[in-house]
Amino acid sequence: MVSNSLLVKIPSSPFRLDTLRPDAYLAKLAGHLVEAGHQTTIWDFGTVEMMQRLYPESLRRKAVERIDQRAIEQEKSNYLTLWDQWRNRRRSNEIQRHQESVWREIAQSVIAQKMIDFVLFEVDSHSDKSICELIVPLIRYARPHLALVGTGQLFQKDSGHLPDSLPLFDCIYWGSSGDNFMEWVDVRHDPASWSQVPFLAYSDSVRMYITKSDRGLIEFDEVHPNYSAEIYPALHEETKILYFDIEEVIDTSASGAVHIKSPARAADEIKMLSKHFNTLSFHIS
Repeated sequence: MVSNSLLVKIPSSPFRLDTLRPDAYLAKLAGHLVEAGHQTTIWDFGTVEMMQRLYPESLRRKAVERIDQRAIEQEKSNYLTLWDQWRNRRRSNEIQRHQESVWREIAQSVIAQKMIDFVLFEVDSHSDKSICELIVPLIRYARPHLALVGTGQLFQKDSGHLPDSLPLFDCIYWGSSGDNFMEWVDVRHDPASWSQVPFLAYSDSVRMYITKSDRGLIEFDEVHPNYSAEIYPALHEETKILYFDIEEVIDTSASGAVHIKSPARAADEIKMLSKHFNTLSFHIS
């Protein structure tokens, strides 16, 4: 059955340079979905526009004023008083409250998408997980029948993070192969078949299950990532750095599997990206 999905990345702050680069992993999953006839959209919030939303002009202006004031205060005193500590904590909380309001707005945007079948959240760090802990319950409350899936480097590098993260999601795909992920997509409405999907963590009313793979440690992935404007709009709004990852060899520490892209396939990907984005900036890993 054809699905319609959102692939969501909400990076934690402060942003790193890599945050602004195209997300090769989500583009790869999107490539597999589209090739199989599914509909999907990448919502990548690692953009310059999101940086401005998280740190609006009013807060940036206040921050500069506070830095100037702090410099004056330090000239007067060599120690930080309790009053200073309390005041600085309030200022930090102001930024945190604002950012949480932005993330809630994203949750409402997801809830408003009535025609989607599942939402996949990429979780690469504990800070990313904290954002999911805020917004995923809001989405689940408003859309109880919408499948919510976790994935990302936090689980791919250490499967020990699966047990405490699983209550957030219906399941967590902790592999990196697009082919394996598509196996879950094909049986997403049949949890009884989830035990056959490699690298999937899920639970029922009794226990938690974590599947692995007996298909060998080397898997080839020849599907092109999808960076088109329809699938990955953030890339075409001049809010991302056009510095692409060409993942020739992907080693996922937790699963022990190695996913390989052939040299010809990697060369084709570079040619395609050079043509469509007029860029020569690539990182081959």
